[in-house]
Amino acid sequence: GFGNYTYSHVHYTDGVEGHCATVDSWHDNEIGCEVHTPEGSMYLCEGSYVLFEKAETCPYCEETE
Repeated sequence: GFGNYTYSHVHYTDGVEGHCATVDSWHDNEIGCEVHTPEGSMYLCEGSYVLFEKAETCPYCEETE
């Protein structure tokens, strides 16, 4: 398909505050995305996360790795 589907960073929200994580792998469907990180796995509902290429500083919360 078109576009870049290699993501190494995710910014997600729990409805109160945002969090960042490094992505090892991810799998999406129509209602969300299963994300595997070095710390474990999580399922994120559609609209609660943004996947992007790794940046030194998160463009959403400015958290650094």
